[in-house]
Amino acid sequence: MRAIDTNVLVRLVARDDDAQVARATQIVSEPFLLLPSAVLESEWVLRARYALTRNRIADGFETVAGLPTATVASAAALAWALTRWRQSGDFADLLHIALAAEAGATAFATFDQRITRDAPIPIEVLA
Repeated sequence: MRAIDTNVLVRLVARDDDAQVARATQIVSEPFLLLPSAVLESEWVLRARYALTRNRIADGFETVAGLPTATVASAAALAWALTRWRQSGDFADLLHIALAAEAGATAFATFDQRITRDAPIPIEVLA
């Protein structure tokens, strides 16, 4: 099974280069692995470079993750982060929190005063 890179996921969501979209679509027609790190980087690219909305990006990620050929690493953590991110917050922070909880962390320490309180583990805001 192949893992897909950020640029493959970006092509599938942005659909900005017909030839590369076709090749990316071919790649995900076979079993593939979607990593949280590729999703995280793709969110930044799609938001910063393409100026896509949260919902458009989240819809795209959910579509790719929902393909019958997809294996999604940390699927529950990614789903939690995407659901919360649609409403508000920073995607990276949300994914970090979800992955920390998945890995068995008992809390998430941060200096960020604005970080979500609706988390699967306690958030410790440091002074």
